[in-house]
Amino acid sequence: MASTIVCQKAASCSDTGTRHPRPKAKRGTSSSEGAPRPARYPALGDVFVRVYVLRNQHMPQCTFARRVMLRLATLSSMGLLHCSAVSAPGPLPTAPSRADTPAATSPAPALEGVLCAGRARCALAARQVIDSLPRAELLTLRLADPAGTPSDEERCNRREYWHARPGRNVLLTADCETQWGADSQGPAELQLVTTRLTIRYVEFQANDHCELVHAAIDLASVTIERHARQTGTVVADRCQPLADSNVPAPPTGDGTSARPLVVLHRP
Repeated sequence: MASTIVCQKAASCSDTGTRHPRPKAKRGTSSSEGAPRPARYPALGDVFVRVYVLRNQHMPQCTFARRVMLRLATLSSMGLLHCSAVSAPGPLPTAPSRADTPAATSPAPALEGVLCAGRARCALAARQVIDSLPRAELLTLRLADPAGTPSDEERCNRREYWHARPGRNVLLTADCETQWGADSQGPAELQLVTTRLTIRYVEFQANDHCELVHAAIDLASVTIERHARQTGTVVADRCQPLADSNVPAPPTGDGTSARPLVVLHRP
């Protein structure tokens, strides 16, 4: 059974708003002498804070709850309120956890079916809730290569990164799980911070050439904030960009499965 606090106004407490000053301690004595007033009310405080936290889980550190608890304890010690802990008739309602929010409980099979759109060997590989956007998720689809793919250049195991919200799904970018051959597409690194998705992509090419891509997408407005590309040379298995090697970015896509917002691989 959950506990709660019941407070009743004392008979000496006026309805006119008259202030009742707290008795001052005599010189040389502590505040607890002459006017007994416990410095803390563990039972009252513990019960009140527990009830308040259950109803307000998102209040930072429950600072306000502690202030109200101390105020109740002070009024009770001055005889203005009579408070007691009682048992509630049933459990208190709790704030919904993150797992209970609509974004986290949206049916994965339905989203998978919409985004895969009948494509063979397509499956939902990962999903991440975007905390700063209500009912929004970052979804990763994986499209496995068909059996018997003839060459390394044709191998990919394509991955698609979708921004899914009610009424609108946008393909942000796509890559390959592994780069198998020179000049073929490779994997990208994605990082989501609040509503900003950053993309870093390295593609190794023939004759020790390479290409670097740095991009950023604002998921709140679904717009590209940055898309920079540079060519370079491979040194110790790393792509070192060349001076003044910026190259134009491919045209921005419309966010459909055939035209992602940010194109990583240039044919």
